[in-house]
Amino acid sequence: MYIQDIIGELLYIGIVAEKGRCYGVRWRFGYRRILKKHIIALNELQKCLCLTNENVLNITIKNFITICEKNKEIGKFYDFSVKQVDELKIGKNYEEINQFINELFCDLLKEIKKLYINKRKVYDLLSALHNLPRVYLGNDKETLCDLKQQAISEEDAIKYTFSNMNTSLRKKYQSFN
Repeated sequence: MYIQDIIGELLYIGIVAEKGRCYGVRWRFGYRRILKKHIIALNELQKCLCLTNENVLNITIKNFITICEKNKEIGKFYDFSVKQVDELKIGKNYEEINQFINELFCDLLKEIKKLYINKRKVYDLLSALHNLPRVYLGNDKETLCDLKQQAISEEDAIKYTFSNMNTSLRKKYQSFN
């Protein structure tokens, strides 16, 4: 299994799940806590996209699986067909996409750690973010959840991201366009 494919799949599933959950729903305190825990766990995964240390990668993935098992509200979105990752290989890495994901996650984390969360901004950031990990997906790739989602090109990922942004986010991230 390629580490980038695994992380890309987990990021995609998690971001799409939270994007769907946070839209149009009254946010209870419990959901805010779950959202924060889930986004922090996803952020730890996305940081691993650029790493090559297999021990750190294995520990991070195992920690994420543990978080999913302990928190049913998070784990219900991940259908792990494989829970043990024996051999990890380094696959294709998309540096610009990784940097863009990191920037968006930094803004998302800042927002969810605030006392008064701007729910619309959280939704906008999740909407912008959700297509970027798709560059790592593929129908023929072996991953933890066997999502079998079709991959998209870097150019399409960036184009879709900007089409899901409001004007203030487009201005802020224009360097990626």
